[in-house]
Amino acid sequence: MLKIFSYLLLFSLCIYGDSFTTMQQTNYLFFGAFGMMLVYNLGYFIITNSTTYASYFMFHLSLFIVMLFYTQTLQNNWFDFNIQNIPVGVFFLSVVMFIAFSRDFLRLEHCCKKIKNYFDKLIMLNMVFIVLSAFAISTPLLENIAICLIATQAFTLLLFCIYLAFYKHNIYARFYVFSFSFLFLVLISVSLKYFNLLNYTYNDIYLIELAILLEMSGLSFALTYQYRQTSLDLKQKKLLFKELSHRVQNNLQQIISILSIQISKNKDIKTKEYLQDTINRIGSISLIHKTLQHSQDVGKTDMYIFLNTLVKGYKALHKNIIFNITCQKNFMLDFEKSASLSLILNELITNSLKHAFKDTQDNHIDIELSKQEQICLIYKDNGCGFDKDSVSNSVGMQLIDILTTTQLKGKTDIDSKNRYFFSLTFET
Repeated sequence: MLKIFSYLLLFSLCIYGDSFTTMQQTNYLFFGAFGMMLVYNLGYFIITNSTTYASYFMFHLSLFIVMLFYTQTLQNNWFDFNIQNIPVGVFFLSVVMFIAFSRDFLRLEHCCKKIKNYFDKLIMLNMVFIVLSAFAISTPLLENIAICLIATQAFTLLLFCIYLAFYKHNIYARFYVFSFSFLFLVLISVSLKYFNLLNYTYNDIYLIELAILLEMSGLSFALTYQYRQTSLDLKQKKLLFKELSHRVQNNLQQIISILSIQISKNKDIKTKEYLQDTINRIGSISLIHKTLQHSQDVGKTDMYIFLNTLVKGYKALHKNIIFNITCQKNFMLDFEKSASLSLILNELITNSLKHAFKDTQDNHIDIELSKQEQICLIYKDNGCGFDKDSVSNSVGMQLIDILTTTQLKGKTDIDSKNRYFFSLTFET
């Protein structure tokens, strides 16, 4: 950034007279500083993968092309519809990118969703003008209409940002107004001069180039501030979410302890089984919250870690059963879906341990979780199987049915004749 500000300072000194440098040299200096800023922000976009930086870079890239035509570094030999050697389509392209950047930078999806929809429609309208300008023949009337249309959109957007900055106290809108104010004033004066409503002898190119460099410097600082603020907010949310998951897990463990005490004091075998099943269900949800505490993505569960942790407890209690887990690493799933899957797997494993392995050898349970167009869970054991109609009214099967149909909205396939096979597919 120090080099960029050095270019900016040197360029501002060049404006004060031809004795220091020629106009062509000043233009080269301007495009050098402009190009450095473009490369700088392109690098930031590659690093951050931010849509705001993408629209910001595209806006200034289109503005770079406009200035190439305006300074006559490039000659317009392609389109008849132009204003002072600049194709009108390139003007409207800059407007499209300018509106897109304004929408992303001001974060309208958070504060003004209706206004964001208007911005999207305005982008589509300008895209139509880009296409039409390629076929239009330049006339004074069309040039005046195009200038008025572009100026009206820019001026309206500036007024809207002033409203956000000083009435809604939007800090990003204040950065926006501060960075664009000088450029807007210069463009207004140039437009007035174009319509012969203002007379002055100063060279327009110098003012526009200086205004662009000032605007880019201000917005580069604003975008850096916004990105750092977003990163800080994200870190705080991660800490709060992990702390919340930790407290929920502790509360669930307390419930498990209470139920365990009730089991020890209860003499009825069926009641003990019901309480133990309840403990297992609560334990599976508690395990999800434990996995969330170590997840890199807020609110998402690493299913590879979860599945291997889930069967670890069963392996310790049932050493005669082999558990085979097939799941790719870093398989992330949001909390609601992972919680439902954990309860389903708990019921399936519990059923297999209770009923499947009575007269079998080389017992094993296979769990496969994969993701292609849909998420697919396959669970199977090599047990003796059972009549699924005889257990359809059990609490476990009813819970599985509720979770698969209402929570996950998935489709199931069950085969329990000579073994147990269960498959579930649902949308991501």
